[in-house]
Amino acid sequence: MDNVFLGILVFGLGMAFTVAPLTTAVMGSVNDRFSGAASGVNNALTCIANVFANAILGALAVLIFSGALQDGIKNIKLVNKQKQAIEQQAVNLGNAKAPDSFEGKDKEAIENAYKDSFIAAYGTIMRISAGLGFIGR
Repeated sequence: MDNVFLGILVFGLGMAFTVAPLTTAVMGSVNDRFSGAASGVNNALTCIANVFANAILGALAVLIFSGALQDGIKNIKLVNKQKQAIEQQAVNLGNAKAPDSFEGKDKEAIENAYKDSFIAAYGTIMRISAGLGFIGR
């Protein structure tokens, strides 16, 4: 859980250090007469950027999670139908649950694979976000 908290902390600090100065720069660069329009454009672009970022990074997170999950379950003896049932949970990311047909050590191994895959996906997305933030500054 410490990996998640650190990522959120860094992300929050980055937002705190960039959003207010960016808004100040946008609003300060226009004539007072156009401040309403500038504010509207700034807010609209922020919303559009958030939607695209969530869609793109969300899709990447599912792909990364799926790849890590495949690596995590490769040492468990599974038939194709069982493997598909496990991989279908990838869209749930952190809420992925082992199918009810598994018990004991296999179920525990699958749940650990889900957890490790989520941490891998989350960490990669945070590194991509940090890189984009650094490039965009």
